[in-house]
Amino acid sequence: MKIDLTNAIKFTGEKAYNKSFEYAKMHLESLNTGQGAGNDFLGWINLPQSLSEEDIDDINLTADSLRKLDAVVIIGIGGSYLGSKAVIESLSPSFDREKPEILFAGHNLNGTYHNELIEYLKDKEFGIIVISKSGTTTEPAIAFRLLYSEMKKRFDKETIRERIVAITDAEKGALRTLADKE
Repeated sequence: MKIDLTNAIKFTGEKAYNKSFEYAKMHLESLNTGQGAGNDFLGWINLPQSLSEEDIDDINLTADSLRKLDAVVIIGIGGSYLGSKAVIESLSPSFDREKPEILFAGHNLNGTYHNELIEYLKDKEFGIIVISKSGTTTEPAIAFRLLYSEMKKRFDKETIRERIVAITDAEKGALRTLADKE
């Protein structure tokens, strides 16, 4: 892909354009070399090229099992929530979507929302995708615990294991510890 911004100079002026161009170039280099503040959050830079065939097969098997459910609740906040929502909306038809229904939680602390969500799910076969690097951000942590508790009331341990996907740090954090344990 190539983006030609040379005509932007007419609107910004050459000095502002050159300054913005150098700023963007510097930060692109920082991303590509993995240097600078926040470099431990750059795992996405080499996706999907860095995924092995085994990873892709695992993702496809997980997706196939979740597609059989009535609903999948994506738990996250900020980029975890909005990133997922943007990808799903951009890759799905506008109408007549197939199941599962995609719902979101963990992006607010609204008790009424959580109660309504649990009530809505009471007669549905559902799964959870929880996205949190640490597992300790308040909003997603509360939503996950509420839905995990609901699952424990309704499903056996093996069913729960098959219906929860944890996207988290590879080595540390509260969610990583729980995922390893369960």
